[in-house]
Order: sequence, then structure tokens, then C-alpha cells
Amino acid sequence: MNSFDYADPSTMTRSFRDVISSSITINCISKNGVEASRLAWFVCSYIKALRHLLHREGPFVRIGHDVMVMGEMPPGALLRDPSDVGAVNVPVIVQFVIAHRWEVREPALIANEISVKIEGDEQRTIDIIKEEA
Repeated sequence: MNSFDYADPSTMTRSFRDVISSSITINCISKNGVEASRLAWFVCSYIKALRHLLHREGPFVRIGHDVMVMGEMPPGALLRDPSDVGAVNVPVIVQFVIAHRWEVREPALIANEISVKIEGDEQRTIDIIKEEA
């Protein structure tokens, strides 16, 4: 797919657009597996219900169409810590697509003059002129 968007003739900057697919995992953690599952279903249903708001207000091209509630992870699978006394995790995976835009600048354009203003006791302007060989 050609993702070329536009070219600025004055600066020779070319702009490209593409979409990036990704996913986010929301971990619903509780001491009780049933409660963790209910939290996961609550998160899933509200992501699906609010997908139009997320699409409109966020950078998303597509979100909330493919939401997966995974199975319970046993205690100790999320954190391998002796203080973990039985936290059950139910992950919710939300797939989304965002738009991405980037620019490629022409490397042959080199500044011929650079002006620097230094403020101190006296105001000075330093002009450095670089001549091309």
C-alpha cells in the first residue's frame, strides 16, 4: 500500500500516513475468581458500549470491536511474590487501530545562515554564515 500523503514543494518535505494495529491488556484482579470474572465482563461491556465515544474523542480509527475476556489465571501467575495470597487475574484484551502520520525531510536542504540571540549583560546577535564548497 502506498502511504504517501502529500509533498510540500517549498521545503521538499514528504508526508506519509498509515494505520497501526495494536492491543491493550486490562488485568482484572481480585481475591475471588468469580469477582475477577465479573470485573472483566464489566470492563468488556463498557468498552463495547463506549466505543463510539472512544473513537470520537481518542486517536483511534477502530476500537472496541474485538474485545476478548481470557480465562482465569491461577494465584501467583501474575506476581511471583510471597505476599501474593491468592490474587486471581482475568485479563481483558482490547484490540485497536490508530492513525499514524510522519514526515521525511529533504536532507539536501542545508541552512545557509544561522542566527543566535544571546542575552546577558549586553544583547548580542551572532551570525554564522556557512558557505558551501
